[in-house]
Amino acid sequence: MSSLMPITELAFLDILNTNFTKGGLSSWLDKNNTFLLRYNTTQKSFEISHFDKSELLYAIAYDCNRFAMAAVESLEYFNTKTILEQGIPWSIIRVYYSTYFAAHAIIRIFGRSSTYINQKQVRKLKDRNLDNQHFNIQKGTCSFSFTEDNISIAHYDNSHKALWNDFHSTLVYIKQNIEKMTASSSIKLKIMEEIENVQKAIGNGDITYSSWLSDFRNAVNYQHSHEVWYPTRLKNRFEFIYPKIKYIKNTNCTFYNTNDNVIQFFKNSLIVLRFFLLLFEDLKIKNNTIGKLFKHGYYKFFLENCA
Repeated sequence: MSSLMPITELAFLDILNTNFTKGGLSSWLDKNNTFLLRYNTTQKSFEISHFDKSELLYAIAYDCNRFAMAAVESLEYFNTKTILEQGIPWSIIRVYYSTYFAAHAIIRIFGRSSTYINQKQVRKLKDRNLDNQHFNIQKGTCSFSFTEDNISIAHYDNSHKALWNDFHSTLVYIKQNIEKMTASSSIKLKIMEEIENVQKAIGNGDITYSSWLSDFRNAVNYQHSHEVWYPTRLKNRFEFIYPKIKYIKNTNCTFYNTNDNVIQFFKNSLIVLRFFLLLFEDLKIKNNTIGKLFKHGYYKFFLENCA
């Protein structure tokens, strides 16, 4: 059990009591014919109401489990020494996606989802909209925020920016509710420091920014920047060895500036992945029983391959 355990009190999704389901939020939108859509003029966003919450929770859990597994799969069986010496750019891309998938899983625990909706789903939302004059939802990535009674939807043009914005909002939500947690003052302080540490990681020191990891990956992938592609000059001075995922939670992950953006990227990603692993471990410890979806999914996969 880590010092992050009190954070689990804020969870919207109880992963320990989820059963098997046949699909995630996208599938839920396809199958659900009872919900209504309304424009909230105060929040300037659309809200879904009149739905079965249990079915929604199963759909969110399905996506959470899927992304949690993807985060682990992206790093496991990862020969770090060979990859970092001979294929630095692809190790960057792979580590980025592990971090990206981990963030997807985390936001769903706390009642958010960054999900792609297709044109058929847009038409369905429009048909069930009670205020057509405001309808402006388009196919693409949408940010969903869940409460007990409704779901708010906001459209984004960039799927990765949407995810990191939702992740940052989740961290802010946790910080704002630390005082409500059942914990000592010293533990609450540790939680505040941990959350700000993760905020610094995704903003590279700026706790108000959220897309630095994505920006760096884009620069490497599309602009061949930072001297990581051939002819690379990094081989002889590259000292950072990325740990196998089963060792990450025991790694010292305090943010600091390294003056080397490549090493900085790996260290910042490590901070997010450690937060992800500790949080999911605490969620498991919180209850002695695990819902079938996660028991036969993420937790089974993690225990068999990474523990």
